[in-house]
Amino acid sequence: MHDINTFLPFWEGFSVTAIRPDGDDLLIDLIPQSTRLPTCSGCHQPSTTIHEYCQRSIRDLPILGRLVQLNVELRRVGCSTCGKRMESVRCLDRYSRITKRLAEAVIQACQRLPTLHVASSLVCIGTACACWSDGRYKTHLRSYRRRSPDAW
Repeated sequence: MHDINTFLPFWEGFSVTAIRPDGDDLLIDLIPQSTRLPTCSGCHQPSTTIHEYCQRSIRDLPILGRLVQLNVELRRVGCSTCGKRMESVRCLDRYSRITKRLAEAVIQACQRLPTLHVASSLVCIGTACACWSDGRYKTHLRSYRRRSPDAW
């Protein structure tokens, strides 16, 4: 039997524990790999002290035409320098509810397609609006020349 993590290598440092269909969505449960020490999101130093575990629901790019909802177990670390902080995760921005991969895909798609098309094909409308309103992504979108409705 093959390890599912070799076929879904998108979430570095995490292991897939379950995959379940939920209507048109795909729910994927992720837990941190036991061999990976959590790093502090403040100073980015590894920490051996884990204060608590928490669950976060995060959207990712669709897989096989299904929207993906990740249920990620994150750790709050007890950093000797910064105190209690959430661990730093490479594929997520701080406080984000979408992966960096999805945010970048939305930005690139919005440069070529109307936002509603992007929202219906890649993400829910709320996620597209979150990408749009985030300050870092606005700079990407401002550099894109607005198309007239005739160009659609």
